[in-house]
Amino acid sequence: MRKSYWKSSAFIAAMLNVFLISGVQADDSNMVTIENFKHENDATLEVAQLMCFKRHLAPYREKGRQIEPGKHKLWVRAVNLAWANRTSELDPVVNRRPIAGAYALIEADLKPGQHVAIYRLFKDKIAYVWLHDLDTGQPASKIIPAKLTSPFAFSSQRYDRQCAKGTV
Repeated sequence: MRKSYWKSSAFIAAMLNVFLISGVQADDSNMVTIENFKHENDATLEVAQLMCFKRHLAPYREKGRQIEPGKHKLWVRAVNLAWANRTSELDPVVNRRPIAGAYALIEADLKPGQHVAIYRLFKDKIAYVWLHDLDTGQPASKIIPAKLTSPFAFSSQRYDRQCAKGTV
C-alpha cells in the first residue's frame, strides 16, 4: 500500500509540474490575456507570437496566455513561413521553413482584465508589431518596427538572452 501511495504521489507531482510549466492558468478576470496571431493561406503562414513566457522560449499555442497586469516588456516574434520547401532549416516552433522574420520588444502598461492580441504588418523589409486591444479595437502599445531577416536565424542561446531581458 505504501508503494502505491508513492507511485500516485509521483504521478500527481509530475502532472502538476507539466501543468505549471505549460503556463495553463485558470481564467481570472483580473489577469491580462494575450493572444497570438496566425494567418494562413495556400502559399504562406504568418505568425506573430509571444516569444517568451515565464522568461523562457514559449511554443506557439492557439489559446491565449494570461499574465499579471502592469508594465511589461514583451518579446514577440513575427515570422512569414512558406509551405513550399526552401533551403533554410525548419523553424523549430511551427515546423515550417522561414522566408523572413523579426524579433521585437514591446513595452506596454496592461490593465486588469484587458484582452490583447499580437498584431503584425509586413511591409518591404520591416515587420511592424504591436499589441491590439480586442475589446476597444485600439492599439494597446506603440507600433514597433523590426527589420526582417532572411533566412531567419534560430538560436536557443539568443532566445535565452532575449527572454531574460523581458518581464514575461
